[in-house]
Order: sequence, then structure tokens, then C-alpha cells
Amino acid sequence: MNIRIPLILLCLVGAAIAAEAQVMASPSTTAETKAANIAGTSTASITGAADPGAQVIVLGLDGNKAVIGVMGRADGTYAVENLAPGRYSIKEEGPHHAARTLTLLEGQVGHVDLAPAKK
Repeated sequence: MNIRIPLILLCLVGAAIAAEAQVMASPSTTAETKAANIAGTSTASITGAADPGAQVIVLGLDGNKAVIGVMGRADGTYAVENLAPGRYSIKEEGPHHAARTLTLLEGQVGHVDLAPAKK
């Protein structure tokens, strides 16, 4: 009996703390953040035509260090969706492509066309 009373009190205190934490973290008490997106077109080095299947890499530069890879569509367009607002580096994989930096605001669609760097 001596052990049961402190154990019951400990469980009640733990339940009260957990309930308070849930109220503090509920979505109704925090602002809803709208996702940002990046979209663009990748073009080939010599012809300037669309580059289907291009590998585009997006790297988060702020607190989120997300690394996202997408493949360009048949028409050379690409899209990266549902990003948190912040700064990102966008680069097409390949030796002649330079990275570009973009700052996305909440709900913004950033447009970044990718082409080989000019010599």
C-alpha cells in the first residue's frame, strides 16, 4: 500500500503535465505556415533546348538543411513543392552548371530557370 499511493500521485502529475503540453502545442495556438515552391525549366548546353530528365538538386541553406532531388519532365520543366520559407540553393547536376540562390517567402512560388554557365 505504501508504494501504490506515490505511484498513483506520480501518474496523475505526469498526466497533467502531458495534457498541458498538448494544449501548448495544439495547431489552434500556432500560426499556420503556407508552403513555398520552386519551379523552372532546364535547358541543354549547346542547343538551348529543353533538357528532359535533368537532375535538379535543392539544398536548404537556413535552419532546415533539406536536400531534395527532382528529375525534370520531358519538356524540361521541374518543380519542388511544400518547402518551408527560407534560403535555398538550386543546381542542375553537371560540370558546367552553377548553383543559384533563392529566398522563398511563405506561400511564394520561386521561378529559377537552369542552364549551363557561360564560358
